[in-house]
Amino acid sequence: MSHLPLVFLDFEGTGLPIDLKDGTTDWPLPLELGVVVTDGDLNVVVQDSWVIRWPRWKVLERMQPEALAMHEANGLLEEIEQAPLVLEGVEHACLSLLVKHKAEGLYMAGSGLTYDRRMLARWFPILSTKFHHRNVDLTTLRYFFGSEKSEPAHRALPDCHQSLGMLREYVARARACGLLPLAVAV
Repeated sequence: MSHLPLVFLDFEGTGLPIDLKDGTTDWPLPLELGVVVTDGDLNVVVQDSWVIRWPRWKVLERMQPEALAMHEANGLLEEIEQAPLVLEGVEHACLSLLVKHKAEGLYMAGSGLTYDRRMLARWFPILSTKFHHRNVDLTTLRYFFGSEKSEPAHRALPDCHQSLGMLREYVARARACGLLPLAVAV
């Protein structure tokens, strides 16, 4: 296949950022970060996810109703208080993973990356500088290919794998239609 290596990234949070009339933003809290690094053939090189420790009261205070229902159902809410790392520890762990696997400067991939980029810039400012400015946003490709939206797990690592699977499918479909060569030089 021979594409560029990618870093699939996904955040789970207490909801969506809300831009307020006064020009400020009401930021959700990040609850979980997942990362999957692939090689040029979209094979997984390394993956990890980190639940971010917060006091339960603080999470519940900031949780939007839709997010509360999702994270109660998928068990994430129960993991928050026992998580071993706080924000800075998660940022350091993810940075270490990227450096160790020479993944700094790679394109970020995933679904709905505007949210993930905004969360990185707000909560993980050092980590946010370690990615290429270009994205591979599977939401755009889903609209291009007319695919049905499959329901995400709303857990960071499974959602990264769902995006990776979508990209593999779209590359195969594009090749079958002659839209992509059999191999792309890197």
